[in-house]
Amino acid sequence: MKSFFRLFIAIALLTCVITACGSSDEPITSKGDTTSSDTVNTTTLVYMIGENSLTDNTDARGDKNLDYMEYNIQQMLVGIKKAPVGSTWLVYIDKNTKPVLYQIKLRNDGQVERDTVCTYPNQYSTDPNVMSKVISDAYKQFPAEKYGLILSSHGGSWYNGGVEVPDFLRTKSFGSEWHTETDKTHSFTMYIPTIATALASVNATIGKKLQYILFDSCLMGGVEVAYELKDVTNYFMASAASVWGIGMPYNTTVKGLATMDETGLIAAGDAFYSYYSNATCTMSLIDETEIEGLASAFKEMLEIPECLSRANSLTCNGLEVFEETDAAYSFNRDFIQICDTIAGFSIAGQTALAKIKTAMNHILVKKWNTAYASASAVYTNEDYSYIYCNSSDLIDPIPNFCGLSGYVPSISDYSTVYGNNYPYSTYYREDLDYYKTLQWYKDCGWSLSSKFQ
Repeated sequence: MKSFFRLFIAIALLTCVITACGSSDEPITSKGDTTSSDTVNTTTLVYMIGENSLTDNTDARGDKNLDYMEYNIQQMLVGIKKAPVGSTWLVYIDKNTKPVLYQIKLRNDGQVERDTVCTYPNQYSTDPNVMSKVISDAYKQFPAEKYGLILSSHGGSWYNGGVEVPDFLRTKSFGSEWHTETDKTHSFTMYIPTIATALASVNATIGKKLQYILFDSCLMGGVEVAYELKDVTNYFMASAASVWGIGMPYNTTVKGLATMDETGLIAAGDAFYSYYSNATCTMSLIDETEIEGLASAFKEMLEIPECLSRANSLTCNGLEVFEETDAAYSFNRDFIQICDTIAGFSIAGQTALAKIKTAMNHILVKKWNTAYASASAVYTNEDYSYIYCNSSDLIDPIPNFCGLSGYVPSISDYSTVYGNNYPYSTYYREDLDYYKTLQWYKDCGWSLSSKFQ
């Protein structure tokens, strides 16, 4: 879901999160009305991986435990009152206790409740087998015409996060889960291709693609992530920039997310932007059904010799960045600006660029962004109902945000960012080798570049 900066309450603590998925053996306990065979219109599952700083933190005053995920659930209890009739809203949460699957629902008497559907044994929710089983079981228990999935946890774009990451400078990918309650130095994450494989199994169980995947997390709005998930979902929704620790304002977004048509998803994006409009944010809604056209158009450009030459010398210089304060994510830049730099000014390059922009327009349903991607601090009132930044805190201007980020492979930028304190050349080679495993790399023509040789 969210990012990890500082979001102060009068001086706020900023946190970036991304969600993950989980499942396991048969539930230990089960209760509630979960045996109905009635088919509902939509079922939304929020998959929250919170065995990390998102549920175990202290605010700037040092006198209040921060549990952003619990706050999110409280907001869902408010938002469910406006959810459409026939929708089901589920929450799987794994934090410092045994994982639990809840149903958030509105009773006939007008009261809302969080009903425990089942409790699981201790398990790693970043395990793809756990994720697949939890989601599949939940959807089977609450069948619907359309299924939505919200992944909430720390996130770090497409990058290779590793299994054990003691150095948080290198913690990337999706999800962050401590090894144990006492070992908070090492953490498990999920690779994006692994998530795609887990969700392909879910698709097989429900006999269809998910209607949408929303990352309530930082930095997941990249072309590489969207492309990797194209075969498992119809819509993709994520932020290219960091997301403040509060994450999605569920009190105003549940209705649209539970409705699940394009109009509803746009309404959820509008509500997200409205909440963060006085702070910083990005968000994009992508139609996955035509994203292969974007890869084909990018490849056509790289097949032009002069464009390939420019791609071979591409650096981050002059390209809009979404997360400059954390070195590990500063190599993601605005995708169309990357394309514009590679295209140059020739007729052939500009023709190729026009095709890319056309392909982008076909998949981009709507994008939202403030004038800046991030800030050094954010401020909020006691109940988080209002959030804002001072102009002096704003960093990373993004006046030309296209809707997606893209990776810039450049060893000179790794050297600049990491310097001599870290083995930047090793990091660069590790990232390139992992990038080669992504579907975007395989289809978009980057394999033609000498950067990946």
